[in-house]
Amino acid sequence: MSKGIKLVILDECDSMTSAAQFALRRIVEKYTKTTRFCLICNYVSKIIPALQSRCTRFRFGPLDDTSVLSKLNEVANSEKLKLETGADKAIVSLSGGDMRKVLNILESCSLAYKQIPVTKIY
Repeated sequence: MSKGIKLVILDECDSMTSAAQFALRRIVEKYTKTTRFCLICNYVSKIIPALQSRCTRFRFGPLDDTSVLSKLNEVANSEKLKLETGADKAIVSLSGGDMRKVLNILESCSLAYKQIPVTKIY
């Protein structure tokens, strides 16, 4: 049996229904001694107050284009993805500094194309 703290990361939790958030609140209460929950959302106002009160909030602003471009190329190289010239800059311009959006666009394009063309990014 594993000892220590478990980590549960839930992305886009602001799209959960209120009923689902209330259920999550009960789960958070029940497992608070053995588990830490990381809830990621775009709109804190869409999270029920009962769940908000059990969380510490961190706000992250958009990343600068240079940092995003660097990380995008690092991920593309490590995943052996081929980007057409200018495709990386097109993805960065669409992202608005949101690295999650960058990775989602990159993943979607890589599933559809062997070499990711600039025109298909848009």
